[in-house]
Amino acid sequence: MSSDNPNPLRQKSFKFIMAGMIVFVTAMFRLFGHNDLLLGSIESLIAIGLIIFGFKLQKNEKNK
Repeated sequence: MSSDNPNPLRQKSFKFIMAGMIVFVTAMFRLFGHNDLLLGSIESLIAIGLIIFGFKLQKNEKNK
């Protein structure tokens, strides 16, 4: 790998995006499995927030 294209596993933004996706998937399973609308929606909002934060970090990392 060249130094221009760093390993994505070492970037903070990638970790936040992956964590957000994992939380979102588990929230969807919980929402459809147990019909707990409030808990599923709160977890979904947290997951969406993590994903958005990861994309903002990724944008800042590319600008450096």
